[in-house]
Amino acid sequence: MAVSTTEPLCQPCVYHEDFKVELQVRRHLMPVRLSPEQVGLEMLCLCGQLDLLIRAQMQQFQEQLGHGCSPEESDTFQTQGSEILDQMLQCLEHLPKPMPQLEVLHLSVLP
Repeated sequence: MAVSTTEPLCQPCVYHEDFKVELQVRRHLMPVRLSPEQVGLEMLCLCGQLDLLIRAQMQQFQEQLGHGCSPEESDTFQTQGSEILDQMLQCLEHLPKPMPQLEVLHLSVLP
């Protein structure tokens, strides 16, 4: 693969906050529409990832206890767990909002 590099058009002298850019690595640039079935599959996959993460953390806790140490939560557990939960919340946004169910009363059933 060939890469072309060029000199910058200008060198900034001062950082200006108006040029700040936030990167969303885990978010899609274009809105994606998922069907309820796709949401279910995605949630199942994310639950599996969360399960593996929790199992790894529990294994680490057991090892720490085995060495006589007080168990401490790892930074990666906190970071990865938060990312998975954020992905779950984003995924659930694709489902339609629940509608209140109205019960139909049949007058002939009433005493």
